[in-house]
Amino acid sequence: MSDIYHMIALRGGGPVSVIPVEAPTALVLTAGEPAGQPWPQFVPTPPLCVLQPIQRKDRGLSLLLARRRIERMVLNGDPVPLLAELQERDELVFPRHDLVVHVTLFRGASVLSASPAVAGRKCVLCRTPVVAEAPVYQCVCGAVLCGPADTTDATGCAALTPDCPRCNRPVNLTTEGGYTWWPEGVE
Repeated sequence: MSDIYHMIALRGGGPVSVIPVEAPTALVLTAGEPAGQPWPQFVPTPPLCVLQPIQRKDRGLSLLLARRRIERMVLNGDPVPLLAELQERDELVFPRHDLVVHVTLFRGASVLSASPAVAGRKCVLCRTPVVAEAPVYQCVCGAVLCGPADTTDATGCAALTPDCPRCNRPVNLTTEGGYTWWPEGVE
């Protein structure tokens, strides 16, 4: 399962830009439109900010934002310090550029066939070793639970607990990926 932060950027009345942030990424304006550029590679214009996904044991995945000292921005109504940690549903506003950026998370499928890397690991609930190719639920924190035969089957430890025993995140049994949140009014 892979979770990837995406920045949903809106400039004025223009089109929506979806910018994935899988590695250090510079948020730039290219031809007047927001875009993401790999960082620290050469970026043709000074970036508005640089974003880095970070995995934290206590809170899972988040984004670290580093802003330029001269670039003013607002995070959820408050001024942004030089370094800030972003979470899903945060809203960044760049007043000088008439730009609004929403933070969302694209979550990959959580019920998968056990890969060789997962096979042999123990279910965090029943402590039974996972069999290769058997369906498993893998949480964002890395915990593995015995999975149901399909998402309508109420068997397996993943169907028995509403939250991950390791990190307390809700267990969401899905065989397809998608956004966990999308800003209202954005199409």
